[in-house]
Amino acid sequence: MILIPMRRYAAYALAALCAAGCSNRAAVKGALSPDERQEYVEQTGALIPQRLKEDFVAGRVAPGMTKEMVVFLYGQPDRTENNRYGISWNGGDGDTAAVADMHDSLWNYFGSDSVSIKRGVVFRGDTVARVAGELAK
Repeated sequence: MILIPMRRYAAYALAALCAAGCSNRAAVKGALSPDERQEYVEQTGALIPQRLKEDFVAGRVAPGMTKEMVVFLYGQPDRTENNRYGISWNGGDGDTAAVADMHDSLWNYFGSDSVSIKRGVVFRGDTVARVAGELAK
């Protein structure tokens, strides 16, 4: 008789442990946690200038970062230039721009109200040229 209540509590305990283990993941889809950013820098460190490594690990965008690094910091943009929402990673559709296009582009990230723009990132080619709004996550 005692085993039945213990099984019920064991299931609840297992669910709580699973939720606690997943809670340190980044809240934004596509964004990396600080530990994952550090691991990324360690793996690709020879390709990234030192000043960008420090900003990236700290969770700040800086001029000179690639589009990939910005996606790893903030996730996919909420809106891009020409009223495009999100990004097409496959580049197969003629209506959507490829991620690594060689034109200037603008990525916007909305605030919690889903209307106001929290930050804007302007790219020249594949690298950040200018950042407006909040720099850190």
